[in-house]
Amino acid sequence: MLCGENLSYEINDTIIIKDLHLAVNPGEVLYIEGDNGAGKTILLRILCGIVQPDYGKVLWNNETITDNMTHYCSNLTYIGHLPGVKHELTALENLQFLSSLSGLPPKTDYLEALEWAGLAGFEHNLAGYLSYGQQRRLTLARLKVESSQVWILDEPFSGLDQPMIETLKILFLEHLSGSGMLLLTSHQPIDLAEMKSSRLVLESFD
Repeated sequence: MLCGENLSYEINDTIIIKDLHLAVNPGEVLYIEGDNGAGKTILLRILCGIVQPDYGKVLWNNETITDNMTHYCSNLTYIGHLPGVKHELTALENLQFLSSLSGLPPKTDYLEALEWAGLAGFEHNLAGYLSYGQQRRLTLARLKVESSQVWILDEPFSGLDQPMIETLKILFLEHLSGSGMLLLTSHQPIDLAEMKSSRLVLESFD
């Protein structure tokens, strides 16, 4: 289980997150909603351990992530709202590099993952020459390779066409059926009817 207990965060005396509680069990999706500036991305970064809350704590399997960060990160895949690829590396080299950060062996062949992402034939193209949508698909190919239990995804459908969105949703279902956990944000409407899900709506504090 991944939990956030009494999370609060301020920037320049402006409250972004206040007294927030959340919990995600294996096999569940948490869909985080809110207007621009409501703190969705900050919350995801707190749950990843990238940003420290001013108050509260994040627990994974009943331990704070700060006490067991190495183990937690090896079971976590975080994908932000930007592609985050290295333009000077090829698509294949990017995937190999990004997936190696977990320290775990890949669960799927890299070329198969790129084919899943619709990038067959682009393996040796420099990422800087790929379109934005292709770069997004390259980043999402990590989900086919990394054997993490916790997926934290910021706007995963951004830049994707409808067929790729449906392909990604199928992968979500497979991940959840294997006791995976998924936390995501999206500005696009999401049909979560086939998934065990809950919604968290963040409010802006003026």
